[in-house]
Amino acid sequence: MTDGIANPNESGEGIQHAVSVLAPATNWPRPQDETHSPPDCLGSSMSHYETTIDVRTDDLGPSGHVNNSKFVAYTDLARDRYLASRGYGPGELEHLVVRLEIDYERELGSLAPITVAVDVTDVGETSFTLKFELRDGENRVVATVTTVAVVVDDGPTPIPEPLREELTAGLEATAE
Repeated sequence: MTDGIANPNESGEGIQHAVSVLAPATNWPRPQDETHSPPDCLGSSMSHYETTIDVRTDDLGPSGHVNNSKFVAYTDLARDRYLASRGYGPGELEHLVVRLEIDYERELGSLAPITVAVDVTDVGETSFTLKFELRDGENRVVATVTTVAVVVDDGPTPIPEPLREELTAGLEATAE
């Protein structure tokens, strides 16, 4: 926990489901932890981003499958890595998740790493929408997650122009 914000890399309870803030931490993943899919996946490597996340033993609940709250943590981590790959690492872009929607497709009961694909689906003046597809070790979709994040600095703030350009390019490539 950093400044009252749950860090998805730390074990324990307290992950915020409705609001997430990019908070500084010492154990954040580095850019070498992520991959970009080939350009032919959605027309541009800028629009389609993938990262691999380890499933830990304590992510599993008593029933033997990953607790639903962990899907939020995986999404938070994937978003943080995505933004870091666009030049906005921990503490460089304050934002709040104001909407979170999860569709669970199947149980995740393995400790095999998961793959999270990130796509841009909307870019507003102060907010952006990302869609995440979480896949198990056999490349089966286990959940899809949509988040709307608002950039903040004492209230909603326009998205920085370099990031807006990246997000817009991703949005345009996804629409093709």
